[in-house]
Amino acid sequence: MLSPFFQVCVNGDLEIIKVFFDSGKIIINNRDVQGRTALHYTANMGNNPEVIDLLIKNGFDINIQDYEGKLLNLCCYEWKTDNVKTLLKYPQIDTNIKDNKQLVYGLCYWK
Repeated sequence: MLSPFFQVCVNGDLEIIKVFFDSGKIIINNRDVQGRTALHYTANMGNNPEVIDLLIKNGFDINIQDYEGKLLNLCCYEWKTDNVKTLLKYPQIDTNIKDNKQLVYGLCYWK
């Protein structure tokens, strides 16, 4: 079960996300039991690239990996091309990060 903040991010409600940030109670890069952050869930399950932008602009680590080594890879697994494009526009993203299985390039080619 996702935390309320994670769920709001997945749902893409920008105004509610801003309320969470304004409260000062959000722990940036807080992880769940799988090592995933709100950015992981938003990239994997969400359909609103603006939320990805908002999370990154508020300090979420674009290169943070879950316990299986995934972030950008999650977008590719689920065919979230808009989310992939959003992440790739940030120059600090490391596209050479390998998850426990393969590089993101191989995954994109395979898909």
